[in-house]
Amino acid sequence: MTLRFILSGILFLILCTGCLSPHSQWQGTWIDNGCLKIFFIDPEASHHESRLGYRFVRAGWIGALYPAGTDESIFREDTLFKQYATFGFTQEFLPALQLGETSDEISEQLQIGVGIVEHSSKARRFDVKLRKMFPWKYSQFRYDNEHVLLAHQTSEDCAGYSYHLTVKIRIPDNIPIIILEQTLKNQGQRQIDVLANAHPFFNISDKLQNYWYLMPKTQNEHNFMPPENSVLPKLAFAPTNNNHILLKSQIPQGYDWVAAGNFTEDKYQVIIASDKPLAQTEFWRERTRCFAVEPYVMLNIKPGESQSWTWYLWLLKS
Repeated sequence: MTLRFILSGILFLILCTGCLSPHSQWQGTWIDNGCLKIFFIDPEASHHESRLGYRFVRAGWIGALYPAGTDESIFREDTLFKQYATFGFTQEFLPALQLGETSDEISEQLQIGVGIVEHSSKARRFDVKLRKMFPWKYSQFRYDNEHVLLAHQTSEDCAGYSYHLTVKIRIPDNIPIIILEQTLKNQGQRQIDVLANAHPFFNISDKLQNYWYLMPKTQNEHNFMPPENSVLPKLAFAPTNNNHILLKSQIPQGYDWVAAGNFTEDKYQVIIASDKPLAQTEFWRERTRCFAVEPYVMLNIKPGESQSWTWYLWLLKS
């Protein structure tokens, strides 16, 4: 009887583990602001987690995003590839900064937001080996009717390159928006010239069709086209003195954006806007499981200087 009970318990645990949602394998925080339920990966707790790979910035990495009253994440929750994590909404700095060659084919690189990596000239850009990861300092608190997540990462001196990266995530109560504020300070002797991009992994559901996206800054061919009756709302992301967001009749000058729509059965659309002009935008699709519209901003930072930029991630019903 005891043996049967133990075996039944083991079987129950196995079944339960198989039913866990993919983001349950990561350490992180759920935040519910009344409009959105969001899972953030903890960059400090995931410091030694190799399964996340060494491409994306771990601070501000959204593992799942559920609009209120829905049971399906707008962002893909499980990784597309086994060798490194590709899911949710994250950020990347590219190109990696070259530190020097260790052999004819191997070079050391500084991947901002990650650490020092090793790359082979025969491998793809994002197939790297970790040499050293720089730790994160991470905190969460409430301020002025907002959830705030704050992360800092400081690099060591790397062949004249050195930086301090601050990522601040603000989630106001009862507003369907996520605000990601970044500041990159150049603490080294060499200028930092990189692109910073936002990389959403939009989930393609078997239940839905007619996804669409818009990238006003490019003339790329569209694999997904917006339905004829779908109109992108004119929104503004304008912080007031008390750091709240106001809706206006049009996007203010200097705020560039990309958008995608028709997510979940409620036909949600997502707008990603930037307070810094976009240098470029790209479209990417992984067959039938996922697609992305990626906005990029250019950062040219002299030694001793810093630059700040903000991503505004807004959800709306079509």
